[in-house]
Amino acid sequence: ANRQLREDLMYRLAVFPLHVPPLRERAGDVPLLAEYFLSVLNRANGTEKQFSPAFADVLRALRWSGNVRELKNSIERSFILADDVLDVDLSLSMGTQREPAEQSRPAGLHVPLGSRLDEAERSLIEVTLDYCEGDKRRAAAVLGCSLKTLYNKLNSYARSNAEERTRAPIHPVGASPLSGASI
Repeated sequence: ANRQLREDLMYRLAVFPLHVPPLRERAGDVPLLAEYFLSVLNRANGTEKQFSPAFADVLRALRWSGNVRELKNSIERSFILADDVLDVDLSLSMGTQREPAEQSRPAGLHVPLGSRLDEAERSLIEVTLDYCEGDKRRAAAVLGCSLKTLYNKLNSYARSNAEERTRAPIHPVGASPLSGASI
């Protein structure tokens, strides 16, 4: 009645230890939990708000370093700020701490002043793919673009690399590219 856990019950429960992995190790649970939290909020407030497709992609792409409560708080914050559709905005990323997969990863991208826009974009995509460990779907969500757009960009980079290789001077077999003399 006084809402305290009995001491003997605590010892009995300790006989069956339960290990529940953190949310970052259960990425498949994130969409299910998010939908549940949204439905609870909709019932409590008499609304019918829903997630935008981009919001769902970002939910899956984020590495939730905390627990389920962190996800719940992020959904509630976005719910409060949304009219009808919960969309990607700063409210979601403010509540999450992205956990780097490795401590040695660079913290950000440094683009020299005067770089061409296409070079900066390519660098950003490469760093994001590295951060997402090659997961293109997750990288597209982090970049805020569609998977198709990401593939189109990567294909254009591959074509430009191939064109650069074909423009390189071809030296006859046995010729030294530095001296021009035959061996």
